[in-house]
Amino acid sequence: MKYVRPETIEAAALAVSAGAVPLGGGTLLVPEIARCQRMGQTFVDLGRLSELSLISKRDNLLQVGSMVTLDRLETVTAQRSTRAISQAARAVGNPQVRRAGTLGGNIAAGTPTTDVFPALLALDAQVLSQYGTEQETSSIATFSASGHLITSVILPVNDTISSSFRKFAWRHSSGLTLANISTALWIAGGMVTRVRIVVGGISSITRRLESTEQLLTGRKLADFTEPLLNEAAALAAKECISDLPAPPSQQYRRELVSAGVHATLAEAAWA
Repeated sequence: MKYVRPETIEAAALAVSAGAVPLGGGTLLVPEIARCQRMGQTFVDLGRLSELSLISKRDNLLQVGSMVTLDRLETVTAQRSTRAISQAARAVGNPQVRRAGTLGGNIAAGTPTTDVFPALLALDAQVLSQYGTEQETSSIATFSASGHLITSVILPVNDTISSSFRKFAWRHSSGLTLANISTALWIAGGMVTRVRIVVGGISSITRRLESTEQLLTGRKLADFTEPLLNEAAALAAKECISDLPAPPSQQYRRELVSAGVHATLAEAAWA
């Protein structure tokens, strides 16, 4: 195992593109290293790269550095449009984990039970990264962390968007995700013009519920009452794919999805 601590983003990106593993908060990697699961790899400590912890807002866009911790992410996204991300960040682990874990680490993790990634996907976030000397901008939906150093994430921040997130876990604190649901509504002139509903934790792949989205797109906001919410929740339970072998059962996870879709739609529409 090798360990390097570069002074510049370019040096770090060159190392990552050559196969090194970025090391941020270490909440996921350090336990693996302790269990000798990462033998022979090179780790790039990002701790000296202060640029990766910057946060800025411009033209209704919020740019958040990849080394921003989850507890700080919760605070800076605590507004209606990015509320789902704030709620997702708060749902990760425990306070100690959130003070160390980073935004970039949660994107790069690629685990089915991650909480922040589904919220980013619901808001169509953009990922800024660097591959060697080349800077790239990618949709979160298509981004691959392989060989890339994540530098920041861009989020939409405006009054036309409302979002919400729910997590179901075995325990409230540090609980492994059984299901999480992220919902975002784009609202204009009393109409819901665009919908994103993303489900994580129940499958090896985080997925959008496109049929449920279509059911709700183009509806009046005033229509988002119990009958429509119940219809959407039932369709979501049928549409979602639950294929993880571990308990609980697929049916139970589908019931969680149904409850989560109902709750997030209600909050996004009316809170």
